[in-house]
Amino acid sequence: MPLGAICVVARTKHLCDRYADALKDADIPTLTLDADSSDNEQTDGVRIATLHRVKGLEFQYMFLAGINQGVVPQPYTRQSADPVELRDNEFNERALLHVAATRAVKGLYVSCSGAPSVFLEP
Repeated sequence: MPLGAICVVARTKHLCDRYADALKDADIPTLTLDADSSDNEQTDGVRIATLHRVKGLEFQYMFLAGINQGVVPQPYTRQSADPVELRDNEFNERALLHVAATRAVKGLYVSCSGAPSVFLEP
């Protein structure tokens, strides 16, 4: 299986950079998909992207990494005094996670460290 069939997805660019560095340290080539790049299928390497970036893409295997409390949903989305805005923000964060999860064709893996996101609780 080509490494390009795998995508590691995180909520923020900072987390994406950390996962890319860890994979590179393990001698696993990566290709970061950001706003300025397209997925060149000829380039080998595990794809790294934010939750926003994978919209409209598909990968054989998706790894949603770092789906932790305090990361997903982002803390700023829960800081409004307006209950309508809070509901809309939560809906948008859930939809973002859902869209990323549905980009997987054969396998989806979700990880967290410490306390999981409230979106992962049953």
